[in-house]
Amino acid sequence: MVGALKYSKDLDRIAVKAAQEILHARVIRSQKIPKGEINHAYKVETDKGIFLVKAFGIKFCSDDGSLRWISQVLTKHGIQHQKIIYHSRYGKYFPFGFIILEYIEGQMGCDVIGGEVCFEDFYFRIGKILKIVHEIKPPRWGDINNGRGEYDDLIEFIMKDIDGCCKELPCYILSHNSREKAKRIVRDILVPYKDRFKPALVHCDAMPDNCVWTPGKEIVLIDWDNAMALPWLQDLAVITYLEKGNENRARDAFLRGHGFEEFTLDEIREAEKSLQIWFSIRLLSFFHFEKQNFNSTQRTKEKLIQLLK
Repeated sequence: MVGALKYSKDLDRIAVKAAQEILHARVIRSQKIPKGEINHAYKVETDKGIFLVKAFGIKFCSDDGSLRWISQVLTKHGIQHQKIIYHSRYGKYFPFGFIILEYIEGQMGCDVIGGEVCFEDFYFRIGKILKIVHEIKPPRWGDINNGRGEYDDLIEFIMKDIDGCCKELPCYILSHNSREKAKRIVRDILVPYKDRFKPALVHCDAMPDNCVWTPGKEIVLIDWDNAMALPWLQDLAVITYLEKGNENRARDAFLRGHGFEEFTLDEIREAEKSLQIWFSIRLLSFFHFEKQNFNSTQRTKEKLIQLLK
């Protein structure tokens, strides 16, 4: 299993070189952006403007067609985002490829909550933004390829994804029995909703560290690399999973902004659980193989055990 791209000083130099050669520009200064769980991002100032150069940290990132389709539909629906300047999955500069995007001035969302904006208002705004995003309906489910998902059946996609994530996980991380129990719980919860769920464009990580708080006091969602065609509840499930201890506040604020006419609150909580079990397994695979982070793996394992009770 190939590990994640780790930071080294060489990445600083290569980011400058990539910007110079791709943009045909003179780089004035380059600064590494400290936030980021997976990728390595740089604010690069040139004589042609300011850009974001992001080296992909893992192999399986969205392809060029998918990212450009996402950018096009976001533009069509009036959703502010970073426009794509250049994208490559080839390893001339970085082993897993990289992307050059327009740079949006502002502060990271995680740096302004509790200061310029309160917790509830932040997630209320996220809910309002994602309500528009979730009106974008790709045909079929799963990873998006030029505007289409890859599966006709949501549950089939999730079951195959769980199997793929667990394929090489050692038993001390996730036993066969736990994997099968997880699949059974997810399937049993989701089956009654099968005909009520519709594929929607889902960000999959709409957290404060993937948001820019602009000088105009607007929120811009960034990092659409992991977007998929899923039930809109997936975005809420990720938020409540990661906002441990504040999940009820986050859910209430999000739903006030987003709305949830087609489901009851009890149904939302039940669906959240199934989607969070799946999300936990994806995180387990990522932390164990890509990040090789023992502490994060253990915390995720403990969270999964709680969800499976």
